[in-house]
Amino acid sequence: MFRFVLIFSLLISVVPAARAQQIPTVTDLCSGIPVGAGSIDAVTLTQITDGGMVNRYACTFQPSTFNPAAANKLVVVLHGGNGNATTLSGKGLQVEAEARGYLISFAQGWPHPTTCPSDLCTVNGWDGGDTINGVDVDVAEINQAFISILVDAAVGDYNIDPSEVYLAGFSGGAKLIYRLMAGDTQALLHPFQPAAVATMAGSVMSVDVPANGGSGEVNAIHVGAGARPVPALVMQGLQDDRVPFYGGFNHNQSKVDSSFFEKIDLIRSLNAAFGAAVQQPPQWVAPLGGRPAQVKEFSGLAPVVSVAAQQLDHQWPTWYAPLVFDFFDAM
Repeated sequence: MFRFVLIFSLLISVVPAARAQQIPTVTDLCSGIPVGAGSIDAVTLTQITDGGMVNRYACTFQPSTFNPAAANKLVVVLHGGNGNATTLSGKGLQVEAEARGYLISFAQGWPHPTTCPSDLCTVNGWDGGDTINGVDVDVAEINQAFISILVDAAVGDYNIDPSEVYLAGFSGGAKLIYRLMAGDTQALLHPFQPAAVATMAGSVMSVDVPANGGSGEVNAIHVGAGARPVPALVMQGLQDDRVPFYGGFNHNQSKVDSSFFEKIDLIRSLNAAFGAAVQQPPQWVAPLGGRPAQVKEFSGLAPVVSVAAQQLDHQWPTWYAPLVFDFFDAM
């Protein structure tokens, strides 16, 4: 089942430069997502910007048990940089959502139009800087607003309980989630508060190296005055060469990243500063080629659970999906 949802909102948007290919329609995009016994909606969100009207896209999965008259739970999934809404759809997320009664909105990042003549592309991103009609804009700020619009649309269209909105993201998508955690989501055009988040990789602070092909930008998480504690499940592979586990240069020395430990310490410190100064769970270490134990209990208002996967590189493993939903269920 496919359905188009049209939402209007006043925002400033941006078109960053990158390689991409055109996708004919949003229906074509969403038809590539496995649904099992469930169904998928092709969603179009329209933003009115200073540069004109632009479309944003998502694919919303509904389990076979979906009841529009009941209060429902939603997971918004953010793909990695240079991906699209289908990128994480083969990682077992729909299987868990079907079993547990969650809806999933696979969000599509901002298109890179260098080789794409339309606004619906195979390659998309979540951050960076650019200009539109001579105005400098922050793509991350634009996409934070987009996620708030997407959540607001889902609350209205699928009767989502606003207290049951969760975020999951990989790499660049995880980075945007960290920004949302540290920012004031209540100050966005459509305010919302994540009930919990789950991430894989993603930077909290990095520096691009111009001499090695980087942009020269310093990317850091900025903490807003209205930020609130958010439970977080954060995982990283020890073999990741794109966002190095121990920090330092990435695989082609175009970027220097902070370490996984600094990321965990930052998130826990932020939650403590926001009013959740509680004892935190210890770090888990995933066994070789496997997943850690089931999530059972967490102490405190906003626990931050870290998972270090010994043999994992820069990817989202299929065994992470049950762990993510265990964590969301526990919250």
